Amino acid sequence: MQLRIWKQRSLGLRARLTLSYAVAFTVVLLLLGILFRARFERVLIDEAQSILEDESATIRKYLRADGRGVGWEFDSSVSEEAFFVRRMRRVLLIADQDGQPLEVSDSYRRLGVEPPAGLKKIFDGPLPIVRTRYAPDGSRYILRSERIRLDSRNYYVTLGRELEESDALVRAFTFNYYLIVWPLCAALALLGWWLSGRGLKPLNDVARAAQAVSSSNLKTLIPMRGADDELDHLISTLNSMTERLEVSFNQMKHFSTDVSHELRTPLTTIRGQLEVALFTAKTEAQLREAIIASVDEVDHLSRVVSALLQLAAAESGQLVVNRERLDFGQLCGGIAARFEEAADVQNLAFKVTCESGCFVEGDRTQLERLVTNLVANAMKYTPAGGSISIQVRAIDDSAVLTVQDTGRGIAPQHLPHIFDRFYRVAALSGDPARGLGLGLSFVAWITKAHWGHIDVKSELGQGSTFRVSLPIYHGGKS
Repeated sequence: MQLRIWKQRSLGLRARLTLSYAVAFTVVLLLLGILFRARFERVLIDEAQSILEDESATIRKYLRADGRGVGWEFDSSVSEEAFFVRRMRRVLLIADQDGQPLEVSDSYRRLGVEPPAGLKKIFDGPLPIVRTRYAPDGSRYILRSERIRLDSRNYYVTLGRELEESDALVRAFTFNYYLIVWPLCAALALLGWWLSGRGLKPLNDVARAAQAVSSSNLKTLIPMRGADDELDHLISTLNSMTERLEVSFNQMKHFSTDVSHELRTPLTTIRGQLEVALFTAKTEAQLREAIIASVDEVDHLSRVVSALLQLAAAESGQLVVNRERLDFGQLCGGIAARFEEAADVQNLAFKVTCESGCFVEGDRTQLERLVTNLVANAMKYTPAGGSISIQVRAIDDSAVLTVQDTGRGIAPQHLPHIFDRFYRVAALSGDPARGLGLGLSFVAWITKAHWGHIDVKSELGQGSTFRVSLPIYHGGKS
């Protein structure tokens, strides 16, 4: 178990970053070493080849041909000439045009003298040529062969240089380079560990701050660093998520409280009525009265539960929205007509102005519920002698429904909450039957589900105006 935990820790983000740095640096340094070694070796060979070219151009001055072969002619008293000739003759092969060797140095013999046929084949080919050969002991030589004309005859001359010093330099460079590379890689790994730790420190700070956030203190926000970088973007995203979670938790808390209250009240009433009937009712009429009152409370309880189930299904995405092309003005006008008789009974001035041709893409059932709830609320809170206006018109690319009344209005402190579940403005004397406090919650959800926007303006004693804007549908006719 401890080994497993150690392995998990060793594969942490900091370790992976450090390992990536170390591997990347090591690969780069190894490749650079290979490139530098190849380049260094090429420079040394080019230098040796250049020296051979100079010697090949100079050797003509010291070679003389006669009937017996080729000889050397130089002033041995001049030390520079003597040294130069000795150096040229250190690795040397001179052959006639038939491939017969005329002079072969000891060093060249160690390399192995080609047979006359082989020399003649080289002699008859394109010259000069440069090649590399190895002695039996592993020593490497660079050879340059060319054709020289002396006394009207052609001769084959090969000059060479031993590359032992050059190879020793290359080996020393390789050894010293890779001797330095490994400690350098270790140092770079430590540097990578430090840099990754420094780079991850803000992320660890964010993690520690995020750990302090819980359901009991969702208001705790992670402080921004002010660097305006990817980490600040992450912090901003986490803070936005925390704010959304806080809203959701608050909604759940209020929802639980409201549901408990809404369900407890009718249950308590039913229990009280039944207990009274059980202990005090003496006639059938008294029992029927208690049962009827209990049934009314059960109906109210059923409406609450049904509305809650529908709203929960809607907000969770389980309620399917069947979209079709609808004339929003015609739909609203048809619903408003259903309320005209009730408006006359309540002595309300009822004005309907709904333009036809304002097409939207929506669910007929849900949009009818939206309009019905708004108009029903307006009639519910508008006293006799008041007026209600329902209007639909096209404004820019929106179909706008306006429901305006001259009712009692809504106090400013209530306006931000009227679309919350179970939120009801304090009742006034003379109000009609109690509502569930869910109607406007449905209105808000239906508007959102149809990509729309709703707002409300209200003043106490002056009435309220609800305004719903839905995008106009520009598609083909259904």
